Amino acid sequence: MRFLFLLGLLFGTSAMADDALQHCTGIDDDSARLVCYDAAAGRNQPVKSHTRPMVQTEQKPPAKTRPPEPAPAAAVEDDMDEFGVEHVQESRGGDSITSRYDGEFTGWSGRTLFKLENGQVWRQAESGRYRTTLDRPVITIERAAFGSYRLKVEGLNRTIRVKRVR
Repeated sequence: MRFLFLLGLLFGTSAMADDALQHCTGIDDDSARLVCYDAAAGRNQPVKSHTRPMVQTEQKPPAKTRPPEPAPAAAVEDDMDEFGVEHVQESRGGDSITSRYDGEFTGWSGRTLFKLENGQVWRQAESGRYRTTLDRPVITIERAAFGSYRLKVEGLNRTIRVKRVR
């Protein structure tokens, strides 16, 4: 007997919920429809909306911009101290620097530091070994793909990826 009572209660509640849901589908306003569904589900607390109402705005065409003017030669030389520093977002200088190696160059062997006469220090950023002996060769460091830098030693047909330390 209890089973029949519970079954009747379940079907009766289900039929009322179906009627309430059917009523909610006919509401055009999104917020009012949501409130109706919440009431049909037995949720009595007000619902805070996490969406903003849609507002029509006039679309303006994008403004035309001129390409940046090249920096004067003196500014490029001044920016050489900043070449390779990660916090610099835009290239203010050229795409390479040239300086002499400070002392006798013996190649690289894994985590080699390259000290240049301009005061910069670069570290080997990829594996590899190369042995040679050169006295104060000219070093060129160029920008490469994905924000990396390549070190080239004058007279050698090899490059190595480096990262600036100082």
